[in-house]
Amino acid sequence: MWMSYMIPMLTISHIAQTASVYLIVFAAVERFCITLNTRAVQLLQRNRCLLATVAVMCGVFPKSTIPLEIQITYNETCFGHFNEFGLMPGKIVHAHLYEYWRLWFRNIFTIVFPFLVLFMLNLLLCGVEVRLRQAVATGANGAVMGDKQNVRQKKATLAKIQGRPAEIL
Repeated sequence: MWMSYMIPMLTISHIAQTASVYLIVFAAVERFCITLNTRAVQLLQRNRCLLATVAVMCGVFPKSTIPLEIQITYNETCFGHFNEFGLMPGKIVHAHLYEYWRLWFRNIFTIVFPFLVLFMLNLLLCGVEVRLRQAVATGANGAVMGDKQNVRQKKATLAKIQGRPAEIL
């Protein structure tokens, strides 16, 4: 009985995992743009529904072939036992072209690319944090200090990046 819903549930769970990864990537890009106070923030915020749809499609597209990869077999000699049903690789798994799809495209698209995007955003945020620390330190010492409002804004941005209250800085 459980074999009847195993393949659809496996497919849906893989799609949901990939879609959630892309939702995290889009949220991180939006947060990065907010931190840098760029014009892209308005564009990203206006198009959140579209980006969520794109994230779901990024999950559906590479994972939609999972039902073709698994074939349920029936073992008549084990009727009523756990081994009554079995799982075998589908015919498409043995196709040479499909190996490229599954191993290269799908792994790069669902694992490597999101990881690299998040890694690069973190590196860029570290660079922003260093520049903000230097600006706040320079402002606190009195050299090349702007108005107090500017220093407060820099401290608040630095606190947002670090996840701390601005008063601690």
